Amino acid sequence: MANIGFFVSNIDPFIGGTERVTQSIAENLVFKGYNTFFVYTNADNHSISINKKMRILYSDTVENIVNQVQQFILINEIRVMIVVNRVFQSVKYQKVFSLLKKNTNVKIIISLHAAPDSWVNKNKWGLVLPKVYFKESIKSFIFNFYNPHIRKVIGSYQVSDKYLLLSKSYIKMFEQTYHIDDKENKLIAIPNPCPFKDSYNGVARENIVLAVSRMQEDQKRIFCMLRIWARIYKYHSDWKLVVVGDGPDFTTYKQMASKLSNIMFEGHSSNVQSYYKKSKIFMMTSIWEGLPMTLIEAMHYGCVPIAFDSFAALYDLIDNGNNGFIIPNNDIDCFVKKISFMMDNKQYLEKMSSRILQHPNIFQMNDIIQIWDHELKKLL
Repeated sequence: MANIGFFVSNIDPFIGGTERVTQSIAENLVFKGYNTFFVYTNADNHSISINKKMRILYSDTVENIVNQVQQFILINEIRVMIVVNRVFQSVKYQKVFSLLKKNTNVKIIISLHAAPDSWVNKNKWGLVLPKVYFKESIKSFIFNFYNPHIRKVIGSYQVSDKYLLLSKSYIKMFEQTYHIDDKENKLIAIPNPCPFKDSYNGVARENIVLAVSRMQEDQKRIFCMLRIWARIYKYHSDWKLVVVGDGPDFTTYKQMASKLSNIMFEGHSSNVQSYYKKSKIFMMTSIWEGLPMTLIEAMHYGCVPIAFDSFAALYDLIDNGNNGFIIPNNDIDCFVKKISFMMDNKQYLEKMSSRILQHPNIFQMNDIIQIWDHELKKLL
């Protein structure tokens, strides 16, 4: 059996989508003959054996991190380390991974769980909180002279043995954005699989528009969602918007929503499946994504999606008009019109949901694990 490791922020699968999918991939790779280990910095998972994980201090010195992780790699004979989170693509951690490769011969796969151009400002005034609009505008101006994202990504690409993107559509975008000619064939595309093993159980769906998201405006743009709902709810009193998730802007959103009706903020949930199963529409207003787990999960349970065209991998999931709707980015009028159409046409919505369930998306766990196995064997 080959031993591989995951270098992550959290190993608690209830933290979010990235954590859920990482845990699921690790568990399923065991059936392919891999032993999995974890190096992490924040939230623990007590179900993982203590000898299979090691916690480090994120802010520690390069020397201390290298010494700890190096020992962990050598003792457990880890041959490949998969770096999951973007926080580990800093110049500091590039040095860490470079030294680990030199001292242990471990192979490094670095993942980018976002679109390659996620730092490009696509915001429009009035569709995002003013504080975020001004912040992102200032950042965009500064990026004309100094862009830390470019340094981090190019450096991480150079130190890696393989650099993982979430969609084939991102490979060309990556090369163009960072002016990289991937002659070494480091770039690979492996999408996220759905981590849930159960399926839609036929429970009666309610008139719910669902959003499952981190409450963080600079990516998720929940302000725009509330603006859309403000134009809809008066004409669809038998529908409600249910928002699941927590984050730094949670209180701000709740205060804004106090002027609206038929809206519920549920906070963090460790059972998001129950929301997917009983909801009819899944709503996403993000300004950027990679390959969002919540969208994959919602469609897994037959919840019909509607989302802004703000990231290329959206087309890997949604066939516009067939199993969901893709709205031109920032076109709030079109979004309002289309979601109203979905609410008003019950049979049409039911047919779309049935179509999703009858034709599962390509992100099935077994298929994704096959790709992982193929790529890992190239490095072993």
